[in-house]
Amino acid sequence: MGNKQTVRLFLVMIFSTAYIFSFSHFGVSAYDAIMNKSNSFDNGTFIGTVDVSGKTKSEAMRMVDEQLTKWLNGTTIFLHFKEKMIEFNVHDISFDIEKTVNNAQQGKKNKLMVTTDEVGVLLEELSPTITADEYNIEKINSEILNIASSLQIEQFNFKIEDFLLDTASQNKQVINQVTLDLNTIDFDEKFMEQLKDFDIEPSSQFSLLSQMDELGLGDASIETMNILASSIYELILPTNFLVIERHISENLPAYAKLGYEAKVNPEMDMDFIFMNENAGPYKVYFEKTNSNLVISLIGPSFLNQYKIFEKDEKTFKPKTIVQFNPQLSPIEKSVKTKGKEGRFVRIYRETYDEKGERLKEEKVSEDFYPPVHQVEVRGLIKDENTSSTDNSDTNGELENQTSQATNDDADLNQTNNEEESAHQGTQEINSNDDNDLWGKPNETFK
Repeated sequence: MGNKQTVRLFLVMIFSTAYIFSFSHFGVSAYDAIMNKSNSFDNGTFIGTVDVSGKTKSEAMRMVDEQLTKWLNGTTIFLHFKEKMIEFNVHDISFDIEKTVNNAQQGKKNKLMVTTDEVGVLLEELSPTITADEYNIEKINSEILNIASSLQIEQFNFKIEDFLLDTASQNKQVINQVTLDLNTIDFDEKFMEQLKDFDIEPSSQFSLLSQMDELGLGDASIETMNILASSIYELILPTNFLVIERHISENLPAYAKLGYEAKVNPEMDMDFIFMNENAGPYKVYFEKTNSNLVISLIGPSFLNQYKIFEKDEKTFKPKTIVQFNPQLSPIEKSVKTKGKEGRFVRIYRETYDEKGERLKEEKVSEDFYPPVHQVEVRGLIKDENTSSTDNSDTNGELENQTSQATNDDADLNQTNNEEESAHQGTQEINSNDDNDLWGKPNETFK
């Protein structure tokens, strides 16, 4: 009897011990599992670009902080306004990671809570003309903060012109004008009637020949094309457009000003091409008023001012090349080729900021038109000694020899004249600062 009670008591003690041990062990594990599940994020929960699904708040904060460090090191934000660009310092943005994690919604994409006060300051530094009256500054600030709140690493570019409140007024500014006097140039009337406005697209190249083909104007005369090309070249010079291809003639045409010529020729694949690097489009507008053709460049105004000026302009007198002809009398002289002065000039462009301060000076072009040497044909001056042989009847052969000698003398005189002319030309060239424009020393011009 006593043994049975002892066994029962022993079993009860074992069961109680096992119960207490199991409860303390598995109960704690169950409690931890339940509590951790309530503190972790559901599947599909993001903070910025960071997936925090199944992570606790402390783990999520650590992961977001690591991504923020990468974002600050790898992200750049640039603000563009016309010709000017400035970088926004991403370190000027404040990130509240703890508040973001604590208020994150389960199973959704959450953005970081960010703030900054530097956008307005930076815009004022970019240009004083960027005001709240003309530009949506609040939207610019919102766009920058939206980028920061996502923690997406890349380079971002903002064009301030995209936030302009009244875009129509900004796109109709007259940048420059060129006027052609139709009474003084040979401009195709039929071509002028068909002439339409040219569009210059943003961040793209403009080809005059391609534009004329698109408008069905490719059959115009070469001179008309060249007049148009020279006018457009002069039109865009006081801008920041980049000239990619330009040609000039051997001699300065009457319709062009020195330094402002542009020549095109479809058959010789000679085009006039320039680049509009700006964010806004421009238009070349044509308007006939009385006997003038006014060509205007219309589009968004520039932030900087561009001024064009000529420098180092020089003229070069032509040389005279003498050719002798025995068929002419000694006093006879005729001009075979009329001489023309050579011309040289450099075109420079100065850039000033909106405060009027000079930023830079750059050489745009260097044009040289070589002189056209005058060619004169003169008669021979006969020798008195050789002329006495004309009375001899028996010296027919001698006459032939004298005639041949005279011709030889003429050739020799011509050669000597050319060498003397070239020698004089060489002396003049060597005394000139721009002797490199004449070619090789002792060169004989023909």
